[in-house]
Amino acid sequence: MLNYGMLFKARLLPGKAFLILAASLVTAAAGAFQVPKTTFVAFDIETTGFSGKKGRIVEIGVVKFRGGEIIEKQSWLVNPGIPIPPMSQQVHGITDAMVTNAPAFKEVYPQFAEFIDDAVLVAHNAGFDIRFIEAETKRNAFDPPDNDVIDTLKLSRKRHPEIKRHGLESLSRHFSLGTQGFHRGLTDAVHVKDLFLVLTQDDAGDISDLLDLAGRAFKKPDCVVPPKP
Repeated sequence: MLNYGMLFKARLLPGKAFLILAASLVTAAAGAFQVPKTTFVAFDIETTGFSGKKGRIVEIGVVKFRGGEIIEKQSWLVNPGIPIPPMSQQVHGITDAMVTNAPAFKEVYPQFAEFIDDAVLVAHNAGFDIRFIEAETKRNAFDPPDNDVIDTLKLSRKRHPEIKRHGLESLSRHFSLGTQGFHRGLTDAVHVKDLFLVLTQDDAGDISDLLDLAGRAFKKPDCVVPPKP
């Protein structure tokens, strides 16, 4: 199996500091993060709508993997504090009743941050997920993650321009990765992981090449707005 490594890093969350320690990566090229030796976390969120400013997250799914092997996976239902519109419920199937007793984002985010550690994140149409997490962290007085992010939507478009449709479900069908269980956080995170492995199966070089090709990043807020009491 492929082995992965991480660097020392620290992340400060309100009221609690998470010191993230991991072994320095040893590679043939000093300081290089090689694709076969990098820890990845595929993630996906489900929301109340399309606007990060007006909408809220209702579910987060994450899958940590090394090569083709899943190390750990987790999902959280999130109480958005607002009703979930019927149109959104039709997409992901998450109802108001399902999240009534779920924790709020401010309770889930520290667990999410601890899970992703300092892995390279992978998401499909990552800009959508990033916008919502940026909005939620700002709203709840957290710093957003500072992890690198690889967008499998950008990656598939650049490496397979011959494919007409680059949605997650369409690509999963194209590459025969399975077509069941879309539009839920954890199942979509698994699909993203599978797609990423197909798109990078011939990559053995520096992770920076992938980041240059399909990388995204969280923006640091100019100021943090404290949560309403």
